[in-house]
Amino acid sequence: MSIVVVHRGSRSHQADLPNAVSILYFAYGSNLCGARVAGRAPGAVALRPAQLSGFELRWHKRSVDGSGKCSIQPSTFSASVVHGVLYRLPLASKPKLDQVEGLGVGYTEVPVRVHSGPHISEALTYVATPTHVDESLKPYSWYKRLVVAGAVAQGLPPDYIDSLRTVVSLPDPDVERRARHLADLPCDRAG
Repeated sequence: MSIVVVHRGSRSHQADLPNAVSILYFAYGSNLCGARVAGRAPGAVALRPAQLSGFELRWHKRSVDGSGKCSIQPSTFSASVVHGVLYRLPLASKPKLDQVEGLGVGYTEVPVRVHSGPHISEALTYVATPTHVDESLKPYSWYKRLVVAGAVAQGLPPDYIDSLRTVVSLPDPDVERRARHLADLPCDRAG
């Protein structure tokens, strides 16, 4: 069973998931976009930017659309950091987010310890399952745009945002899918 930080009022303490009122979720890909998370997990609140040390961001998770989506993996370089945002999710919203993210199908859930200024928090995040990793994949340009725009909206470090912008992406041959994913997302204006 995963151990997470549970929020009851203004106090935080660790407990098993069935006793949780809310959980902390570390987002690092397209879920950096608050509007996207709000649609996937009603009641989610972005708390603050956070960093996950010892990991690197990859764009190698095979998606149902055939493109690469973000995942993280442990790095051989101790200085590696993945920047993201810490959300508080009502426990009732988690099943919908799990479904949208493909928990058990393409992603697995892992506990991580993230840093945010002087704060250290235990949170949950999604990581691509080994059978869904393909290093040859590239993200579609709309997906990369969502990740970059979310990083800008969350105030992630400029050099990290610049590194996201350098990722090679491909045009999505499905124009309707592209339009659907970019429609009315406030975080997309900065991408």
